[in-house]
Amino acid sequence: MKNILKLLALFALTTSCKAQNQIIDIQNDNGDEITGAYYKDIQNILDPFIGTYIYTDGTTSLKIVLQKKLMSSHSNLRYYEDLIVGEYQYIKDGVEIANTLNRLNINKPDGSNYSICGNNIITKTSGICPDCTPNEKALFLGFVDDLTDNLTDSFIVRRVVEDGQPAIKIMILWAISGHLKGTPSSQKPNIPGGYYILIKQP
Repeated sequence: MKNILKLLALFALTTSCKAQNQIIDIQNDNGDEITGAYYKDIQNILDPFIGTYIYTDGTTSLKIVLQKKLMSSHSNLRYYEDLIVGEYQYIKDGVEIANTLNRLNINKPDGSNYSICGNNIITKTSGICPDCTPNEKALFLGFVDDLTDNLTDSFIVRRVVEDGQPAIKIMILWAISGHLKGTPSSQKPNIPGGYYILIKQP
């Protein structure tokens, strides 16, 4: 009887360890958020998006730096995931409006604490990226304008070539938020919504 109990305990321990170490390709993440799982970028799909990118229009510019964060722990500590994280600098008419780039020097265990983060891979068939080519993989990320607390409803990042140079084409769509009558309305986001092409820097 003791041997049976030992075998059952060993089986339970082994099963528990397997559940805690379950590795799931981020391409197969269906939103279940399995406790103890590691949603890993097994195919390295996130890697080509890493880099520093700059959009310029006269004296207005948007600089975005994207990095890959491995095994980021979610705020509820239930699971881990590989993410693209990033920060930005926005200059309008020669005046710096926002600059969060130094935050990338801080190792934050929860990647959602960066201004830009996510790992949702989208394709033409997903319905979110109708401009994507048939075999293209783009990213659907989150982007927070920290100065005004605005959050994007959509922040799509595509890899493109512009004038022979590697670049990203981003689409920013800010979420519409209401406010209570008699209270001040929310500030508008600093960066106007729309499409931007940012050239990858060497």
